Order: sequence, then structure tokens, then C-alpha cells
Amino acid sequence: MMSRKTIIATLLAGLSFVAASNVMAAPNGPFVNLGANIVYGPSTISINSNAFGNGATYANGNPNALFSLANDGRFKYGSSIGYVHDNIGISLKYHNLGSQHLMGVNGASLANGESGSYKAMYYGVNATAFFPINDKKEDIFLSLGGGRLKTELSANSAEFVGAGTKQATQNESVLFLGVGMRHYINSTLSVDVEYDRLTPITHGLLSNGTYNNSFGIFSAGLTLSF
Repeated sequence: MMSRKTIIATLLAGLSFVAASNVMAAPNGPFVNLGANIVYGPSTISINSNAFGNGATYANGNPNALFSLANDGRFKYGSSIGYVHDNIGISLKYHNLGSQHLMGVNGASLANGESGSYKAMYYGVNATAFFPINDKKEDIFLSLGGGRLKTELSANSAEFVGAGTKQATQNESVLFLGVGMRHYINSTLSVDVEYDRLTPITHGLLSNGTYNNSFGIFSAGLTLSF
């Protein structure tokens, strides 16, 4: 598995290569993209009781609890708007990451009457390098960027002291890495297939490794260039 330093160095090298190249495929100008996503989120998350912000405490007295989440893939959507010049693009990107069902807390499955969910969304800014292939009918593209990941955990469980649903929300910075292919139907319309990885900075890169607490997104969509 490549380290994050290797991945970032590869993306930056690709950006430099395309900037110095004379090949052209990606149309210059603004674009709009809309895609359908299959989203995979974290299987487990550890949350401090202080994150719930309403005086919630765990029944076992520990400050942290481990929440288990269903991770069978969710069909959601994403979109972006941006601008391309000489195979280098910049875009504003949004991903609806859907909701995962809460399956258990601290290794114990939820009992009858207990429930919960984990919702997430992302928005950010990305730089993208396009590499023309197949007689310039397609591009392979690499993206690097960052933004904000907003998450909300709702849980009704006997692991808490007191009855009722408890909620914890978090809004943190994330690293965005993406790779994909774009096929040009004509000069204005193209089809994209893409894989994106969202990795939290504080609760991912700086605590549990590059690929923990992350979201993986497979997407297919249409791009309209102007």
C-alpha cells in the first residue's frame, strides 16, 4: 500500500508534467458535473462522550465508546463546478455520503428498541490534472484537494446513562484524493467514472493512519463543458 507521501508526490509530479505538455484533450473553460455514487464509510468510529454536547455519559464510565456501523454501500449523489485550462482544472466539489445504520456499541449488538445512524456530507476544493489518451478521446485524471467533512451520529442505546437519543456532530478538515477516466461524447458532453477517497486530518491522518475513519466513493456521471 502506498504511503500518503508517495501518493501526494505522484500527484504533484503529474500536475507538473501536464502543465509542461502541449497535448490537449480536456476542453478549456467552465464545466458542471453531476454523478451517482456508491459510498463506503468507516466500519467503526470511536467517540468521546464530550462530543455529544448534552452532558451524555457512558454507562461503563469510560470517556470513549466504539460504535459499529453497517458498511454495505449506499447509493447517493455528488456534483461539482469548475474550470479547466491546458489540462489543469480546479473545482468546487460536493458529495452526499448518506447514512449508515448503527449496528452495535462496544462490541455488543443493539438490543430491541435501540437504534442509531451515522450521516455524512463533504464539500471542498480540488485541483485536477488531465492526461489525454486514446487519440485524445479520453482523459485519465488525478485530483488532489481538501475540504470539510460534516458528520452526525444519533444513538439510542443502553450504553448511555439516561434514556433518549443522543446526538454528536463534527465538522473537520479532510484530505481528498481522486482518480478517474473521462470519455468525450462530443466537445461539450462527457462521461466520468471516478474513485475518491476522503480522509479526516485529525481523526484519520494524525491519529489512526491514512485509511482509517475514511470514506470511499465510486461514482459515474455526466460533465457539461461550456
